[in-house]
Amino acid sequence: MSLADRQRLLELAPELCEAAVIPSRTLKEARASVEYTQAAVQTTLGGERLSPDTLFFDNVTLGQYIDLPDDRRAQLWDTWASPDLADSSDRIQATGG
Repeated sequence: MSLADRQRLLELAPELCEAAVIPSRTLKEARASVEYTQAAVQTTLGGERLSPDTLFFDNVTLGQYIDLPDDRRAQLWDTWASPDLADSSDRIQATGG
């Protein structure tokens, strides 16, 4: 499709541009996700608490993670969810690591 065709398509269907923009989560939405996840983990663990020294993810302990401010936690999740990290996890699994 040519550039002119794409521009014309966006003129005819501007919602395509809007659909391509993913809104970021609000702090309230992020906290709700955390609460939901905490409840699910507690259910899975049978109500037993994890130690703050338990390795959580990427060399961060659970205690270190909990002590972080919300904005730093969000940054970590963005990093952990990046395609580069997913690719590296796939490579580690593929090599038996």
